[in-house]
Amino acid sequence: MLSTIGFVILFAVGGIVLAAIWTFFIGFGGVPGAILSHKLAPNENWHDGSGNYSIPALVVCVAGQSYLALAFSAFAVAYSRDTLTKRPDLIGWVIWMVAFVIAILPTTFALKDAAKKVAKKTQDVAMTITSAIGVIGFWVFFFLPAAMTTFWGWVPFVG
Repeated sequence: MLSTIGFVILFAVGGIVLAAIWTFFIGFGGVPGAILSHKLAPNENWHDGSGNYSIPALVVCVAGQSYLALAFSAFAVAYSRDTLTKRPDLIGWVIWMVAFVIAILPTTFALKDAAKKVAKKTQDVAMTITSAIGVIGFWVFFFLPAAMTTFWGWVPFVG
């Protein structure tokens, strides 16, 4: 049986790999907003001062990205809760700290990528909002686990 340290190492490594993969899915979640943005403001650049900003496209982009970011948070919370139920010998607060870091990693990776870009597009700006929603979502799911089952019942370990 793994000790808390052993479990944390496996959880962290697995979580980092999953978070890196999930970052791409979050990017795909913003595609409808990016397409809408291109239709509404073809030369749109959020930091060039041109004024070609598409707020409806931003909202669509944030919605798609947030849904997928919160799905990952739901997985991290539900998996941690399930593990701690089955393994009461593990130190709970340590597992929850690692789960929080893992839950916010996909949006953190995406934010890092967006920060490198000089010309900010709708998906880049939306990721800033999505990141905040992901952090808040983790804590909502932590304190109100029933909130996960409404929209994320399809996520493993949820429900």
